[in-house]
Amino acid sequence: MKRVYFGLLWLVLIQAPILGKAQGVGTMLQNYASKSATEEVFLQLSETAVGVGDTIWFQASINQPDTAQNPSRVVYIELFNQQKVAVAQGIYQASLGVATGQLSLPDSLVGGWYQLRAYTQHMQNRHSSNFFTQPILVVNVNATNPSPATRPNPPSFTLHPEGGNWVADKKTNVVAQLYSSANHTDTIRLEIIQASDSAVVAQATFSHRLAKLSYTPQADTSYMARLITADTSYTQLPNAKPDDCTLRVSSDGNQLKIDVTKQPSIREVFLAIRSGKQLLHAQAVNQPSFSTSVPTSQVPGLIEVVLLDNQAQVLAQRLFYIDEPTSSSSISLSKTTVSPREELHVSLSDIPNLNEVTLALTVRKTHLSQHPLSVAVLNNFGLAGVSLPTDLPASQTSAWVNQWLVTQKSSWRSWPKMLSQEDSSERFIAEDEMLLITGSVHTSQPIGEDDQVLLSIPGDDPYFEYSEITEGGRFAIPISRVYGSQNSILQYNSATDEQPQSIRWKVDSTFASSPPAKFYAPYTITNDEWQKLVNEYRTRKSIQQGYYYFEDNAEDTLGQSRKQFRFYGAPNVQIDPEDYIALPSFEEICRELLPGVRLMKKKKVYDFDVFNPTSRKFLPNEPTLLLDGVPIQDKDYIINFPPDQIDFIETVNRRTYYGNVRLDGVIALYTKQEKAYEDALAGRAHFTTLPYYTPLVSFSSPDSLIASLPDFRTLLHWKPNVTLDTDETGSLSFTTSDELGQYEAVLQGVTKEGEVIYEIATFEVKPADLP
Repeated sequence: MKRVYFGLLWLVLIQAPILGKAQGVGTMLQNYASKSATEEVFLQLSETAVGVGDTIWFQASINQPDTAQNPSRVVYIELFNQQKVAVAQGIYQASLGVATGQLSLPDSLVGGWYQLRAYTQHMQNRHSSNFFTQPILVVNVNATNPSPATRPNPPSFTLHPEGGNWVADKKTNVVAQLYSSANHTDTIRLEIIQASDSAVVAQATFSHRLAKLSYTPQADTSYMARLITADTSYTQLPNAKPDDCTLRVSSDGNQLKIDVTKQPSIREVFLAIRSGKQLLHAQAVNQPSFSTSVPTSQVPGLIEVVLLDNQAQVLAQRLFYIDEPTSSSSISLSKTTVSPREELHVSLSDIPNLNEVTLALTVRKTHLSQHPLSVAVLNNFGLAGVSLPTDLPASQTSAWVNQWLVTQKSSWRSWPKMLSQEDSSERFIAEDEMLLITGSVHTSQPIGEDDQVLLSIPGDDPYFEYSEITEGGRFAIPISRVYGSQNSILQYNSATDEQPQSIRWKVDSTFASSPPAKFYAPYTITNDEWQKLVNEYRTRKSIQQGYYYFEDNAEDTLGQSRKQFRFYGAPNVQIDPEDYIALPSFEEICRELLPGVRLMKKKKVYDFDVFNPTSRKFLPNEPTLLLDGVPIQDKDYIINFPPDQIDFIETVNRRTYYGNVRLDGVIALYTKQEKAYEDALAGRAHFTTLPYYTPLVSFSSPDSLIASLPDFRTLLHWKPNVTLDTDETGSLSFTTSDELGQYEAVLQGVTKEGEVIYEIATFEVKPADLP
């Protein structure tokens, strides 16, 4: 979303008289604004309604407002269930601020609403409210409708004054929210009356279960609300207070208008505007009545307007939604009515800021009656609990949402915590090069200046990395080419011969430690819609199981560099002991089969030496011993290793460097045993399983299918990194499936300034005309 840091508006705050007690909150606001720039992640998704076991493809765009820093090159994505447990996770590489990939859902999920969120490590320096969030509907044939049940009759209602306060002798806007299981509620009327004589002071009729009233409550008068239905009901209203503030917010399309009144007993207060991620505007308010305007182009999306006292406590609060700027881009289809297995063309044109926009195109079946605003925009701002009425015209959506927002309280973190910078005590590093594995190590002796933590991932294509250790024991190990969840080994490497007797390890969780604060559903699903989804999913799965015509499209596109190098360099010698006569010991193998390797025994202690043929001398230090790629200090374990369990041996007869790690030759044994290194490292290493980059799976549609085999795909096409011609136009094509119904082609994107592009073109798949 577009975020502007209000350099000119801050002049109002700086020039305003910040005196006495107000100086504290004023300074807090200024300090927060000066540090508010942070990364943002925006996800374009192939689908938001999927079945268990399905895959969601995505494109992540990273917006870094601080041009002095490079955007992060690692994106973290998690899917949480209603119990706030992560059920699927992934780590993805980004290039030039863009990451593409997929998130595979387990086939054991319970049907219902889930929460997807995305972020970078750098974003964890602020509260998790700045993470990207998106509700995902997961369909399981055994689950019931996840939409909340409508409140039963009789009809009830709640009243909410704008700003949150009932203020005496001040005009107050009130929004009433109706709860009723009746299908038609637009004839139900609400009145506010004086308790003493039942005189009506305000009245309204509900429209889509909301009603707006305005009146000026008197300090010495009691009021009641009267709901007029078949059975009239009454509700006592709170007494208006003479020492509160009012806050009214409205928009005329170009300007956000804010009106404030406060009683003389209330001294200076501060007006502030924020999104969940940024402080957008702040200024001191001294006068009893105050009005100001802010261009709506500078505060798009969901915002919170508040009045704060000296302790940053909220005196009055109002949530408000500003429409995103309308995109001028267009998406068109070659046909709007097609037959199964027919090719369809998508044309794109008039894309703004072509060189600065990241686009993705998805073509999918329209499962539910999703309002475009709820799908394209509201989900991205965490509107908790909003269920847009299914009969709400698109032209009335923004007005309805802003009335509904009067009834809601902000779920973002409190203002005192936000302004006091009470975020993570740890400063997360922007991963602008590669993935970082971080943690801490504590030993029985002081940490040496050159001590290191070594990370090994064993196997026939081993991975090795290291990190220097800070005085406090912290380490950060970079990872460049490891995918999936891998068994990993951490070792403490002292720069001296004296190794610590005891070592305690702590490896940080790769993902954020806190689950989402709240779950929400962007729309309500009727029982008929849910049953239709379940039936379609059950049919599709049955056909797939019966025909098995879907190919395994898994393609480890990021793993193509595997087995291209060893971290210790190209070996001089590689031998397979089975190619030679069986030798009784590793000592004999060294003497007979490994040229340039000398094994000597002095006083029952073995020493290895490696001869460098270039210098014609033995290297001054002993070589590094590796077992399945893992450094081993126990020479006796290597010497006594069973020869018949050795797969092959590599030696390096020269000095090599890996960063600051010097290797005076290498003797590497690769074994037939699983985890042969464990006994050699017992008590000396930390064994763990760490998640690394997620292997990419390429999305592909079948180019052709045998006519007799059914094709029931509902996701027809997914194309990230959409590129257009220089004239800002482009064309893509896809083939429809046998699944009949309504479909949509959705063009999603975000500019470097954070402006969202969301364009839809619809079409219908009907049976082909029969002769």
